[in-house]
Amino acid sequence: MPSLNEILNGAYAAWRIALRDPQAVAWLDDSVAGAWKSFAAAVLVMPYYFLATWQQLTDLSSISATLPTIILVELICYALGWLIFPLLVHHFCVATQREHLFRRFLVALNWSALVQMIVLLPLVLLDASHILPSDWQNAIYLSVGLFLYAYLGMIIRDTLEVAAAGNVGLVICCILVDAALLAVAQNILGIQA
Repeated sequence: MPSLNEILNGAYAAWRIALRDPQAVAWLDDSVAGAWKSFAAAVLVMPYYFLATWQQLTDLSSISATLPTIILVELICYALGWLIFPLLVHHFCVATQREHLFRRFLVALNWSALVQMIVLLPLVLLDASHILPSDWQNAIYLSVGLFLYAYLGMIIRDTLEVAAAGNVGLVICCILVDAALLAVAQNILGIQA
């Protein structure tokens, strides 16, 4: 487990990438140990993930799955969400002779989950309050989602030094992975999209 200082440095670097600071990657510990420690972000973000998932599921009264099934499916999808896209990017890095940059990308991607959580948590709480009409909430979620995928593009640009076409391709790859995981979870849980 990383120290508090390591967590703060990783989160700070991820925040600086979001602010388009080209020197932000210098804050990343992209050693082998640093890469493994960055997966602590998955543990730190997990309570938010389940809060957001619970909020989405409480709005769906037609779910027939049992609570243990829901928890198991969501845990598996959560773990796969932390593994599939990075594995695809690793394959890309090997194919494009960027393997030496992969750990830097992985560390930035993992710590960026903390930044994403900070951005999304108020939206989940706003959604739970039912203050805004659903059309407004959907528009806000769409806007923030587009911002977060643009943020992913910044991470790819700053850590992998990829040209625009490769950057867009990797972001689209992430969107497809996210959509596939969501579709699988909804299918297993019997949620109509």
